[in-house]
Amino acid sequence: MVKRKKIELIIIVILVILYFVISIFISKFNVYRNTVFIGSSTKVEVSDGNIKIYNKDDEINKQDVKILFNDDFIDGYILTQPAESTDNGFSIVSYDNSGKMLLSESVLIAHTKDLSLNVKKTINNEIIILDEINEFLIKNNIKVNSVDELDYCNKVDIDTKESIYSLGLNISDDTYKSIVFMKKENEFFMLSSLEDKYTDIENKKLIFSKLIDFNGDNNYEYVVLKSMSEYGPYYYDLYNFDGKEFTKIGDE
Repeated sequence: MVKRKKIELIIIVILVILYFVISIFISKFNVYRNTVFIGSSTKVEVSDGNIKIYNKDDEINKQDVKILFNDDFIDGYILTQPAESTDNGFSIVSYDNSGKMLLSESVLIAHTKDLSLNVKKTINNEIIILDEINEFLIKNNIKVNSVDELDYCNKVDIDTKESIYSLGLNISDDTYKSIVFMKKENEFFMLSSLEDKYTDIENKKLIFSKLIDFNGDNNYEYVVLKSMSEYGPYYYDLYNFDGKEFTKIGDE
């Protein structure tokens, strides 16, 4: 009986050691499943239609993925290298299967090969309609002295009836407000906003990025860049729109 218990104890110890060895191996080499990579830090897990977001500045040795490049997904891989000029520890670099580095004009979007992803094409519009911005600010009781207080303003057209504005406002000498809103069929909808103390470097900014259907339900999620300062880190938040209002998808 005593001998049997010793054998069982040894087996348990071996299993525990194997568990930790495998966990360390997976953590070290970051073998991801059901994951979308956005930018350098944001990862989106999709399982059984559910979406989970987390921001971890993990080191990635090599991960085979599909990479969005010139509006199409191509086979390739990603890995990390030490980040330069940002507050992130690592930066994700993408390559095609031949080992050629891919330089995208937009944010990195890649996903593991066990997923399928749909990204809607949008148009960056250089024509900014200031009357629309003023109308939105008035309707939402956001007081500014003049549009000259605009720090930045981006407009993205989804289609002929839907546009999304991203703007930063110097509300006062020490207050900075960043807003993303949608105009759809002559109605305005607040997508996201945040207010922070104003400095030349550390003010937080929101900028609309992409429309992506992560879980194949034909409802696109709105992806918004959240810049924590001029030098990062840079995160991405996801929002759903039900036709009346936006809801942020919960993160960990």
